[in-house]
Amino acid sequence: MENVIKILECINGLYITCPNCNESFTVKKARLFNIREPYSNKIKTVITNHKKKLQKELNNIEKGKKVYLDKIDKIKEKEKQLILRMKNRPKNTEIVTKSTNIGQILEKILPSSKNFTFDTRECVSVFKPIDYLAFKGLIKNNVNSISFIEVKTGDARLSPSQRRIMQIINDGNVSLKLF
Repeated sequence: MENVIKILECINGLYITCPNCNESFTVKKARLFNIREPYSNKIKTVITNHKKKLQKELNNIEKGKKVYLDKIDKIKEKEKQLILRMKNRPKNTEIVTKSTNIGQILEKILPSSKNFTFDTRECVSVFKPIDYLAFKGLIKNNVNSISFIEVKTGDARLSPSQRRIMQIINDGNVSLKLF
């Protein structure tokens, strides 16, 4: 076999083409060797470097795989949460609807409650966006304050427009216009 390699190296004009990169080069530059004999140090270095390169690529693939598996796990968890929310939505919707309906009823009958501290004769029902306006002193023709009253039940919160109205009132940006 060694003789065949030496004969090939001596033939002028004979080129070998790399199957990976399609580069052509002379037989001498190809560094042919007998696979049945112990590898030379050059060949051992090439093989070792190639193994290292492949191991590095494999490690990068494993890292990428872990990243994607983590993303898949997060997506699956979000999917479970969405399915749970969808299952509970009818219950939640029913509870919210009942709470809203009860709240709307309560805001209309609140003035008849003993806990309502304003004189009902001095209150005006508005309901949207604020439930009542109370004019303290109205029945004596001596109004000395005006209160904006919003009725909430349970965990209900002010709507964005109601929060904005409260901010405007607190900032003193309220006026009376005559037409």
